[in-house]
Amino acid sequence: MNSAIYAALAALVALPAAAQDGPPRGTLPPNVVTQINLGGAGLLPLFYADNQFGLTQSRNGESRARIGDASGPDGPVGDYQHSSHAVTLPVTLRYGLPDQKSFVTFKGVYNRKNEDPNLTSAEARLTNFLLGYQYFFSPTGMVAASIGTNELESNAPAVKVERESVDLRLDYLQRLSDNWGFAGRVLYSMGDTTLTVKKAGLKVKQNDDYVYAQAEVAGNFTKKDADFIPAGYALRPLVGFSLQDGTLGDAKNNFGGDVYGKDENTGSVWAKGTLTKLAPPGKIAPFGTLGIEHVYKDSNKAFIDDDTYTVLGLGVAYQSKGGTNLSLTYDGRHGFNGKREYNSVVAAAVFTF
Repeated sequence: MNSAIYAALAALVALPAAAQDGPPRGTLPPNVVTQINLGGAGLLPLFYADNQFGLTQSRNGESRARIGDASGPDGPVGDYQHSSHAVTLPVTLRYGLPDQKSFVTFKGVYNRKNEDPNLTSAEARLTNFLLGYQYFFSPTGMVAASIGTNELESNAPAVKVERESVDLRLDYLQRLSDNWGFAGRVLYSMGDTTLTVKKAGLKVKQNDDYVYAQAEVAGNFTKKDADFIPAGYALRPLVGFSLQDGTLGDAKNNFGGDVYGKDENTGSVWAKGTLTKLAPPGKIAPFGTLGIEHVYKDSNKAFIDDDTYTVLGLGVAYQSKGGTNLSLTYDGRHGFNGKREYNSVVAAAVFTF
């Protein structure tokens, strides 16, 4: 159960540094050419960003805690709401390989989430590490594979949840035209979740595996494409969807009682638009995002009625001439029914060697 919003809005990733044995003067390495094309299509930020994936885990974890509290003998029977504030610190390190088409990557994420007082509030801490490989196979395409570990500890008034997993992830980026591109990922998480019911002294450990898939189509338009776009800015529309299927396995609790598992399914669709300033290396680029998200499937939606959200994002990104990318972002989701609210501040960095 991931109850943290861990998001890596590494934003507006730009040209990385070339490998040490660079190309002849006047030419660009293949990986730089591809990243220019993918960056121009607005795709590279989607690869480095994990906010939608993190939100999916967060909501599912919160729903598990809420159902557990409400189903207990002393559980409250109604008036459920959720409002949280999270700070996320993702750092990505990349090392260019001699073929000038690929990178070895390492990513670490630390997240701390605090909830406003409510009937089932929980405080969460999440750490995540990924070791990966990026390959820019053509001037307009990239594939990546990674393996990592994930650890979560979430404390609520009545329950404590701990989850450990090994995650396998595949990513694919493809520029489709001058203005459009595609970003997709599939993640398989193999984990165990331990649930402790504090008052009863009950503990149960269950297999907790899931498959997560996400696909997005992103656009990139400037004033030459549409006269209403301000000069020096890019408008980046985006539509996407996610789907997660998982299973909690059967187990026995520490008193020898049977605990039956269940299937869990959740998914979202979203549409957003981001207006960003086009800034050269060494300059700060502000950006803002407005959109809508709808949770079309949620097997754990009991006890709370809020499945459509406004999306608001504000931030600044900086790219150095040497390939370092820094960003500071506010990402907010506000339920139409006023029952759920997520607020996250993300300070992200991508370093290329």
